Amino acid sequence: MKSNLLKRVITGIILIFIILAMIYFNNPILTCGLLILSNIAIFELSKALKKINYVIEDKLLYILNSILILSTLFYDIKITFSLYILMIVIIFSFIILKKECKINDILGNIFIILYITAPYILLLNLRDSKWILYAYALPSFTDTFAYAIGILFGKHKLIERLSPKKTVEGAFGGILGGIVFTYIFINIFNLNQDLFLYGFAIIFSIFSQIGDLFASLIKRKAGIKDYGSILIGHGGIMDRFDSLLFVAPLVYVMIINLRL
Repeated sequence: MKSNLLKRVITGIILIFIILAMIYFNNPILTCGLLILSNIAIFELSKALKKINYVIEDKLLYILNSILILSTLFYDIKITFSLYILMIVIIFSFIILKKECKINDILGNIFIILYITAPYILLLNLRDSKWILYAYALPSFTDTFAYAIGILFGKHKLIERLSPKKTVEGAFGGILGGIVFTYIFINIFNLNQDLFLYGFAIIFSIFSQIGDLFASLIKRKAGIKDYGSILIGHGGIMDRFDSLLFVAPLVYVMIINLRL
């Protein structure tokens, strides 16, 4: 258990430095980095959904995802959103024109472009590098604290049918991790110590864990332990960034409404 925790922490730290490097070199490098991550996530999720007998058009999804992610370099969110709707229509049309068309296959492909591509687009549209870092790092702190406190003090199962190892104590530990990171973040960037930021941190941490549980639900249905094995101690890109997919849209909503 301890060695696995150490591996998770080390991998998490390395990933934070990689994300920091991408943010430092700004939009083109960051966009290309997230383009790679999102396409790997699509590959992993597609493989899982195929095990549940969905017909997934991988190549089409890679192309559409790449177009949408790269569009953030040249266009604002309004134009990107228009392109996004167009891509959904293309997916719908492509599948419905096939000889054998099932509604589930249409929904499965649209689900991937909604579940993976949309959060990455919103993440890139945060523009301010510190909030991109926040959207990535808060789920990491939540996950690490939840894992550590769950191992040390966990007694009561959270939702055993989805994730047997997760505990109620670990879930509260994850929320504590989100609060701790927010405190560090506020002090590093000299932000006002406003209580609403800590309130949002609690909400983000909760949804971070819901995102993790949702990804676990898909894994359960597919009969797999991890989405991949690219990251030591974590599994695949989907295993590591599943929480980000729920947190990034929430951070975006907070930023545009509060104009931080």
